[in-house]
Amino acid sequence: MISVILPVKNVAGILRRCLDAVRFADEILLVDGNSTDGTLEIAAQYPNVRILQHASNDIRLLVAETEPLARNPWIYWLAADEVVTPELAQELSQRCGDAPSDIGAFLVPCIDILFGVEWGPGASWPRVWRNGAAKFAFKRWHEMPVIAGRVETLRHPYWHISNPNIRTLVPKFLRYEYVDAQNASDDDCLKVNDSFWYQLLRYNYYAVVHYWGKRKLGFPATANALTCAFGQLLRHLLMVEELRIRRGLTTRDTQGW
Repeated sequence: MISVILPVKNVAGILRRCLDAVRFADEILLVDGNSTDGTLEIAAQYPNVRILQHASNDIRLLVAETEPLARNPWIYWLAADEVVTPELAQELSQRCGDAPSDIGAFLVPCIDILFGVEWGPGASWPRVWRNGAAKFAFKRWHEMPVIAGRVETLRHPYWHISNPNIRTLVPKFLRYEYVDAQNASDDDCLKVNDSFWYQLLRYNYYAVVHYWGKRKLGFPATANALTCAFGQLLRHLLMVEELRIRRGLTTRDTQGW
């Protein structure tokens, strides 16, 4: 009934906990990006896993191009740092089996674990949809699909065990924001206020917003707030730089490092 699409690359350290939690699915399409750390050896031990290779680093593209290969009428887009709870697994089987034809997708709530501590309930995302009902706009790297049909929300969450330390979070910001800047239009780039004082105030605003509600968590709250604010700063700086590159004022890449 449910085909899980799981893009992976070098996730041997966390893959077992992810795959153990989706044994209920009779098909897991594990889309690998040329892993070199034992990911494929672990995946091969699970009889419900089909291993596919895809050269792209764009998860949206991986999901979109893998979905037509799925044998089941429902798709669950899963990440290797996510763990389906037993309650969610049971609810998925029931709700997908009983869903009327006008339902195109289900929003799935999550519980975030960041920097090694639980942050409580997070957002609900369209991660389960009827095969063919979801389309990506390909406007931003970290976007959710647009769903055709009615969308309902499930009750039970999955665990999002992400970003255990700063060393894993900052490279993600660099990668995501660089790609988004390249895809931004000239008009979007022109809208950015490149004033030092504006950017400084904006950085402080996002730092306080991300910190204040979670301040009782201590250092994890500080680390998350400052790195998230850095991500916002990086987004604007890269968009300003992208426009300078397009106008020939600087080059896209330097030599060496």
